[in-house]
Amino acid sequence: MSFREVGAYTVIVVMIMNKAIARTYIAMTSITYAMKAKSLFEKQGWHSDVIRTPKDQSSGCGYSVAVRAAEREAVGLLDRHGIPHKAAYKL
Repeated sequence: MSFREVGAYTVIVVMIMNKAIARTYIAMTSITYAMKAKSLFEKQGWHSDVIRTPKDQSSGCGYSVAVRAAEREAVGLLDRHGIPHKAAYKL
C-alpha cells in the first residue's frame, strides 16, 4: 500500500508506526553540535528536535537532541560522523 492513498487505514498505520519508536534524548556538547546532529538525523528521515536539557539530566552545554530512533542507532550515527555528544537518556 502506498502512503499516497489517504484513508482511515493509512492514518492508523502511520500512527502505530510513530508510537512504536520511542524518542531518544542525547545531551550534546554544544548548540552547534546539537544543530549538526538534528540535520544529520533529518537526512536519515528521523524526526528530531533540539531541546533544552532537563535540569536533572544536565551535563555539557544545556542542549539535547530528541530523535525518534533507537538509542543505539542514533548514538552510532553520531559517532560515525564524528559529532561529539554526552550521555543518552529517556524521559
